[in-house]
Amino acid sequence: MLLVIKRYSRSAIFSGALLAEFQQAEQGLPNNVDVNIAIGLIQRRLGHWDEAIAELRRAVELDPRNIAASIDLGTNV
Repeated sequence: MLLVIKRYSRSAIFSGALLAEFQQAEQGLPNNVDVNIAIGLIQRRLGHWDEAIAELRRAVELDPRNIAASIDLGTNV
């Protein structure tokens, strides 16, 4: 899933569409770390730094052992 995000988030057009899709997914899967990471990465791509950090912090809170979430958060802070 994250590979798909990294591939399509290079374009701002795709990023906006992806963000909407993942925000909808987040409503159905509020505790899914992968969804939070995806939203954080897309928000970062769009230049929404505060939102990106909030999503990635949420991912780390949900799963403190998730190395990807921690690395992505550290990259943004």
